[in-house]
Amino acid sequence: MKTKIFKGIFKGALLSGLVCLAFTSCNNSNTNTTNQNEAKSPETNNIKIVKVKVSTFTKSLKLPGTVKSSPNGVVNVTSSVNGVIERVLVNIGQNVHIGQPLFLVKSADVANLYSNYLQAKAQYELAKKTYELTKKLYTIGSMSKFDLDNALANLQSSKALMDGYYAQMRIIGLKGGGSYVMTKYITSPADGVVAKLNIHPGEKIIVDPYTPLATIVDTSHVMVEADAFSKDIRFIKPGQEVDITTSSYPGVDFKGKVFYVGDIVDPNTRTYKVYINVQNIQNFLKPNMFVNVKIMPNSVSAIAIPQSALIFDNNKFYVLKYENGKYKKTEVKVYQVKDGTAYIKSGLNEGDSIVASGSLLIKGSIGGE
Repeated sequence: MKTKIFKGIFKGALLSGLVCLAFTSCNNSNTNTTNQNEAKSPETNNIKIVKVKVSTFTKSLKLPGTVKSSPNGVVNVTSSVNGVIERVLVNIGQNVHIGQPLFLVKSADVANLYSNYLQAKAQYELAKKTYELTKKLYTIGSMSKFDLDNALANLQSSKALMDGYYAQMRIIGLKGGGSYVMTKYITSPADGVVAKLNIHPGEKIIVDPYTPLATIVDTSHVMVEADAFSKDIRFIKPGQEVDITTSSYPGVDFKGKVFYVGDIVDPNTRTYKVYINVQNIQNFLKPNMFVNVKIMPNSVSAIAIPQSALIFDNNKFYVLKYENGKYKKTEVKVYQVKDGTAYIKSGLNEGDSIVASGSLLIKGSIGGE
């Protein structure tokens, strides 16, 4: 009887112990599950959290460009008289100076104008002598005041006529002289190189500003027209210094300055025009030549983060933001990556906490945006 009671107590104690053990094990299991679902501490598993800061970096741009003649460096030569070309005095590619004769023209306009000038000059000389004589006679009472005034009026009228013809002669490049002329030289209006000749000896010419006889180009200064995309236009300003190179002259750097940034996007290329004045060393750069443009660095302020914080996924960059004990995958736009630092255009604010390294270790705890 006692033996049966002892066995029953032993079985009950054993059963209670097993129940307690199972309950304890169950509690430990729930505790572990809860811990696994929480975001891990920033200091564990080699995960490094940093607060982002604003920093500055230098950004240089490389753009394609084309050499153009400077707007002030191209001069079209036209004729101020009708006539016939007697001689062409220059050749294509020849250097010329301002005032240098380019063409000799035989012109009826020149002959008529010079004839009128000589007649007006003779009338002026006569009127001048008449006035001086009348003035002397007036002082001794031999001429009236009316005669004196009339002689003065004739003098002034003849002088005005002569001066008018002389001014017309100067406009077309003639000088007053004592002999009759019917030819004139057409001279260069600027220093430069003869880029085009559109006339030959014996050809008739007319006064036409839209039909140039020749084109003179000042090649000492040229312009470069570069193409910049809209994402880069904010970094380009008038006055910035520029380095220009071309495969035609390896190792030669041409210096220039931005003088205008276009306001209208090209509908075909979706780019903005950037205009650059360039000092043309030894006239190496030729119109329509392709060049490489490097706009010198300028300082840009941006969020700076370690390069190791970037995650590249589906052609986009992301970082892991650490907020309220949780990790959040956040897309960012990148200016550039340089020397282990990524400069961020958008997606982060100063003071945000991000995972600088170890993001792969917490992959299972990432929450999307």
